[in-house]
Formats: sequence, structure tokens, C-alpha cells
Amino acid sequence: MDINDYLWETLYIMKALYDHGKGQNLLDSYANVVMDPDYYGDVIWDSIGYVFADTRHYYQEEKDLEVWVFFDPMIQEFYSLCARYEQERHVKQEENPYRKDMRRSLEYGLAYNDYDYSYQVYDDHKKKCRIVLLLGCEFQCHYEVVPGLLDICEAYGIQTQKLKEELGLIPRQDAGEPIPEAEEWKEAA
Repeated sequence: MDINDYLWETLYIMKALYDHGKGQNLLDSYANVVMDPDYYGDVIWDSIGYVFADTRHYYQEEKDLEVWVFFDPMIQEFYSLCARYEQERHVKQEENPYRKDMRRSLEYGLAYNDYDYSYQVYDDHKKKCRIVLLLGCEFQCHYEVVPGLLDICEAYGIQTQKLKEELGLIPRQDAGEPIPEAEEWKEAA
């Protein structure tokens, strides 16, 4: 890979983090560093760790596999709300429209232009919910991971908001202001 490719991919990742309001830590970490291809792996690993609240990285030497585990209170809250929705609406997990939408978002966000990876979502709200991403030794699309994770993070936020509205935990945002009564209209005139 050409040096310019590394630099462009680094900028792409930094911009994606910045656009989602998560770029400051990465900028602080590399503020005084002259970027070159030697830092590319560090930038990738650091930036992946800045997306969710708690990220853990392991390396399985016997399988030559990178294991990323993502935890976040938002993930936990989403699946807890899903369980509540299913109980209140008497809906099975596979019929829950919020779970279906989130599955699509996960599939989209974790669809990389590579073959040497897999993922698993652990969504039992009674345990610690998490996303596990496995990257094989031949995985070459590291620059796609951060934007995909950011899209997933955003989707969890949106779906959680919708679920809260549906369950009546917060007022609907599209409800708008109440229409004033006739007397209030006369007073205003």
C-alpha cells in the first residue's frame, strides 16, 4: 500500500469520528505526531476504541484472530426496552420491529469489503449486552470498521429513542405544541 493510501484512510477515520462528535480523544492523542504509515495500526486500534463506552481488544494467537468486544449502556438500554416492549405488546423477539431494524443496521454497519471477519451480538438484556467482532489475520479493510461502528452506535440511539416514545417513557417528538384553545386565540389577537 502506498503511503498516501495510509494517510487518506487515517483522515477518513478521523473525519468519521469528528462528524459523530467522538474525534477529540483521537486528535488529542495524535496532536503532536507527524503521521506516517507506522502509526496507521495505532490510529485504527485507538479509533475503534473511541466509538463505544467500553471497548476491549484481545488477540488470540493460536487462531491469529483479533477480538473486539463492544459494551455500551446504550446497547444494554435498547435490549432492555425491547424486552419490555415484547412483554407489554405480547410480541416475540423475532417479530419485534425494533429488533428487526437494529439487525438490519448491524448487518449494514458490519458489512465490510472483506471476507476474513465475523461478528456476534449478545442481546440477552439480563446479562451484559455486547457486540463481538472477530477480525482474521487476512482482514484488510480496517478503515471501514470505525465508520460502520459509528453508524451502529447512531442506530442504537435512534431506535432507543423510538422505543422510549412507543412505550410512553418520553413524549413523542413529532407531537409538537398543543393547539391553543379558542380563548387563548382571542387573547393573543
